[in-house]
Amino acid sequence: MDTQNSEHISMLFPEDSDSTPQTQQPAPTQPSSEALSSSFTSPLGLPLGEETASKRIEQGILASLMLAMDVDPDSYAGLLPDHFAYYSHRLIYSAILGAIKERGSATPAGVEQRLRGGASLQTAGGEDYLYEIIEKEAVATTTISEASEYIQRHDKLRQIARVADSAIQAAKGSEGDLA
Repeated sequence: MDTQNSEHISMLFPEDSDSTPQTQQPAPTQPSSEALSSSFTSPLGLPLGEETASKRIEQGILASLMLAMDVDPDSYAGLLPDHFAYYSHRLIYSAILGAIKERGSATPAGVEQRLRGGASLQTAGGEDYLYEIIEKEAVATTTISEASEYIQRHDKLRQIARVADSAIQAAKGSEGDLA
């Protein structure tokens, strides 16, 4: 365990720290949310702050695609559903792509209908989540092409992290063989 994570754990759980007990210990201080978000990772393997940013960017491109009357296919060229970190966003993006292919654009109601027809509306977060995404992005914070590039880049980073983690686990497993 690295020193930074060790320090945060000892702040959260002082009884587990390696220091010798004192007769009067000061009250443990709570680490700042910034410190926690930079040192602990999410279930996706991203630092917590980055997971939130990834989620917002993904929601942003989904909303932009559903709200746009005319979308340049080059602005999201190469972006595949599997590039999204969140499974619900993969489902929504697949529905958007289907609607664009069929009608030339994707409306929120059309995406909802496609998800409902594929029995995946609830898995995608439900009707409320779909409209929540749109409400959050009423004013776009990034362009479709910028969001597409970000999502693809972070998908590659997640893939690299998975491979590195697998290599580390394999190396740990072979340590016993080396002894």
